[in-house]
Amino acid sequence: MKNQTTQNELAETRLYTGRLMTPDDVVAALSDRDLDERTRIGRRWMFCCDVNPKMFEQLRGIRLDSLALRVTGFVSSLGGTYAVLTHQVAGHQHRLLLPLYDAEVQEAIIGAANEPHGFLVSNDNQTEAVVLFGNPQFGQELLGLPGLSRQLSREALAVLIPELPSVIMAMTEVARVPSLCEEAIMSVSVTVVMPIRSMLRVDEKLDAMLDEVLG
Repeated sequence: MKNQTTQNELAETRLYTGRLMTPDDVVAALSDRDLDERTRIGRRWMFCCDVNPKMFEQLRGIRLDSLALRVTGFVSSLGGTYAVLTHQVAGHQHRLLLPLYDAEVQEAIIGAANEPHGFLVSNDNQTEAVVLFGNPQFGQELLGLPGLSRQLSREALAVLIPELPSVIMAMTEVARVPSLCEEAIMSVSVTVVMPIRSMLRVDEKLDAMLDEVLG
């Protein structure tokens, strides 16, 4: 246990911002790719994230369906609901943090639970990337996450959004998510999907503009 603690203290952590792609977004992004790649990826929901170069090298050298995966949901002290989708290969762990109170995130989670989905994993903010394909069991686990059908008022969102920095920093703590493999954690990459739609809702002027755009 003492050795485990020492290794955790020395583990490298990196923080990234991610985004969500609808099936239409994915099809549009693939429009200039060859037929084989368009067919292989197809229409699917995509969670876009980044990992550090060491983990990316590991991803390139293994069967992608052999990755360890964990789906976790939690509620903050202020009542905010969050999901953490964790992948791990050897001692390298990636955590995707999703604020479940955001309408765009809810749409993607419910979509991924019922339709094809995957993870577009980039190498440390570079253009090189791999696609991890989701599976039906993972989709069913998504449906068990808290607060997926909960619609919050502007006032409630105004309380939750300021807590996001502290939630993000907590998620960068190595010990926050235990190792999914026999190996001790050597590095942690955290990707955060920002609750953009909720942030816009808090600002009344931006909210009005958003309503006009979304119809």
